[in-house]
This record gives sequence, C-alpha cells and structure tokens, in this order.
Amino acid sequence: MNTSGNMMPEENKQQAGAVSLLQPVQPLTQEQQEPSEQSELPELLEQSKQSELLQERLLQIPDKTLKNIDFFGNRYLGFILKTVYASYPDTQSTIDAELVEAIENKQRDKAQSLIDEANLPLYPNHAKLEDFNPTCLNEQDQELFQRLKTLDFMFSDCPNITLLGPQNFGAEKLASGFGDAICHKLHSVYYTKFQHLISMLITHGSKTARNNEYDKLMKKDCLIIEDFAGIPIHDRDLLAELYSFLDARISSHLKLFNAAKGKKQPMNKACITIITTCRAYEEWYSFFDCDKMKAVSLATLFHGYGEILSVDEAYKEADAVDMTDDTVAPPSRTD
Repeated sequence: MNTSGNMMPEENKQQAGAVSLLQPVQPLTQEQQEPSEQSELPELLEQSKQSELLQERLLQIPDKTLKNIDFFGNRYLGFILKTVYASYPDTQSTIDAELVEAIENKQRDKAQSLIDEANLPLYPNHAKLEDFNPTCLNEQDQELFQRLKTLDFMFSDCPNITLLGPQNFGAEKLASGFGDAICHKLHSVYYTKFQHLISMLITHGSKTARNNEYDKLMKKDCLIIEDFAGIPIHDRDLLAELYSFLDARISSHLKLFNAAKGKKQPMNKACITIITTCRAYEEWYSFFDCDKMKAVSLATLFHGYGEILSVDEAYKEADAVDMTDDTVAPPSRTD
C-alpha cells in the first residue's frame, strides 16, 4: 500500500524506466544532421589555400637544399624536414646551415671509420700526404705527384700506381698518405704486405673455396700492397692465382669506368691497386721464374694500366749539386 503520494513503489519505477526506453527516439533535424555550410566553408577555403601555398613553397626549395636533405637517405624524415623548411621561411637559413654541418659531421665520421679499418702502418700516427716531401722526386715525377695528389687517377682507365724505390725510403710513407687521402674521399682502403697477400692466396686462393678474407680484399676500392715482389714465387699455380686476383680487380674497375662513361655519370666506386716495390718490372721475371710469360702479364697490369713514380728520400733535389757546372758529375740515385 502506498502511504505517501510522493513515493512510487520500486516495481512501478522499473516499469516506468522500461517504458521510457521503449519510446521512439526523436530523429535529428536537418540542421543537426548536416553542419552549416556557411560555418565550414571559410575554414575549408583557408585549408585549401594553405595547402596550395605549401605546395608552391615546396617547389621553390633550392636544389642544393633538396640534395642536402636527400643525402641522409631517409625519405620519411626528409619529407617532414622539407615541409618544415617550406612552412617556416624565417628558419630556412638556419636549417641550411645545420644541414651543411650535419653532412660534414657524417662524412668526417665515415672517413674516420674507413681509416680505422684501413690497416695503415703506424695507425693512428700513420703518414699522410702532407708528410711527404716531394723534393726527393725528379722534376718529371714531381709533376706526376701533383697530378696524383688530386686522386683523379682513381676514376680513370689507368688507376694502378707503382711506387718504386728502396724499402723505408719514402714509398711506404707515400702509399700510406694515398690511403689516408682516399679514405677522406669516403672510399674504402686496405693496406697489406705482399707476403701476407701470398699467404692468403695459399690458404684461401682456390677458386672453388673463396672466403671472407679474399672477398674483403677484392671489394676494397683501393688495395695497397707493400713490398710487391719482395719474395720469389716458384709455384706456377700460386703465380696464376696472384695474377687472377689482380686481373679481376682491374677488370672490375674497367667495367665501372666504362659503365659510368656510357651513362656520362661520375664514378662513385673504384677498384684500384697501389704497390710499393724495390724491383723494376724487368726484375720480376727472376722472382717469378716459374712462368715468365705470366710475370710479363703481371707487370702489364701495372705498367699498362697505371703510373710509376720513383721514390727515394735519400735523394734530395734541393741538395743536388749545381748541374750547370759541366765539370761536376750528376748525383746518383740509389735503387
């Protein structure tokens, strides 16, 4: 029994709630269903205008800036950076400066990493090109040295270099200097001794069993071999392996050279070989006496596809006697 007019039994409350839930929901009016075009139109026009302006500014980004952004090889972050660059003109000079610095830092880190892996003698106190005194060269070789310093030979069809001279009288220092300079050009280098190369070929030289060591040397942009022909080779097969290895390197380089030349594009990779030796090419025959024809072919890989620079720091052109005096004999060079 309901003793109070203000109170409703719990059962009646539940029934009332159920009825209210079953009542049809009133449909939204047209104005509620569709936002007012008048309120949205200015906003849409403004967004379209901003989008067109951004696209226009993106097209106006300088080629140098685009190249610097693309240098890092990340197209997602690159797109974000291009958008920021185009959206905020006041920051463009700052972004350009930061990009240049970032690229220089990345290249410096890359060069240092290549030097770390190059196995240069006395690293990290290894010789650099600026440590070499060219006065030990004759006039013709000084001109050649100045050309080689540009490293343009790396991207020519005569990329191999022979540094001829007595051991420990400058050739090794110059070879190390070239290696350091090539690393700073962001190309890979590996410095090894002739005896170590021969040991590698003896152990891993079989064509049917290439290994990581062989492949590593083959793939280097620049391979430097110290004291080439420093030990004799009497094994015909071993000499053939040596020739095959070096011939494969020059062949790979010439393929890269011809491909770049055909496309009229600069080479971005090389496969050159630099050697130091105290023996002239004609002396190689006696050290590679197991197959003199193969010795001739081996010499051709360097004489026919490169330059030869005679290096002897014991000879100083600045200390040479006056050559205008016919009564004085010219200084001799120690080979």
